[in-house]
Amino acid sequence: MAAQRRVLRGADAVTTVSPTWARHLENRGGIRRGSVEVVHNGVDEADLGDAEGVAVREDAFVLTHVGSLYATRDPAALWEAVAALHAEGRVPSLVIRLVGKTDGAVREAAEATGVPVEVEPYVDHAEAVREQARAALLLLSIEPFSADAGMITGKLYEYLASGRPTLALGPVGGDAAALLEETGGGTLLARDDADGVAAALVRHYDAWAAGTPVAGAPWEAVAPYTRRAQTRRLADVIRALPDRPVR
Repeated sequence: MAAQRRVLRGADAVTTVSPTWARHLENRGGIRRGSVEVVHNGVDEADLGDAEGVAVREDAFVLTHVGSLYATRDPAALWEAVAALHAEGRVPSLVIRLVGKTDGAVREAAEATGVPVEVEPYVDHAEAVREQARAALLLLSIEPFSADAGMITGKLYEYLASGRPTLALGPVGGDAAALLEETGGGTLLARDDADGVAAALVRHYDAWAAGTPVAGAPWEAVAPYTRRAQTRRLADVIRALPDRPVR
């Protein structure tokens, strides 16, 4: 702690990737509020062309998770909600698609819902971007830890840029929830809110079944979070540094 405080107090500038973590560093260092700058991870515009012309699947309502789904990220409330809806015959065309490294226990929990589960252990990044574009709804699960309110996964920016909506489970009131609300890119619910998850699934499913799937974030809301825009933000931080004599 003492070493961290010395570094924070001695730095000409400090950056981090979320507002909550910026406040956390300011508190840790005992430094002025607002002195830690936020530079978001963002999304690379060059990758987005890989999804050009890719449409939402029409043969099934696909709920997709792209990336690593560790046991600590197991969205238990989602599986509970899906199992209940499936038992009621409420979402007959729902398919769960897990793309990337998925813990065996998480996969078993998904399969236990009774809903078809499609698993792709690994795809390259271009295909991952296309997978997002094909989904009617994207899944994000943020694991619990002491500073989880500041967790904005890099994946979330790509989800937003896909134009597809996100259903997230994690810390309500955290930075990921704020980003989803700000951009109109989806909803974040508490990890144990199975009823809320079920209601969200029904809303998205019914819109898809009617031929009008719910849209995700519009591009104008995502544009400030491209890596090009965030690089400009970092450049502004560097330009504002005080001149120092070369030693």
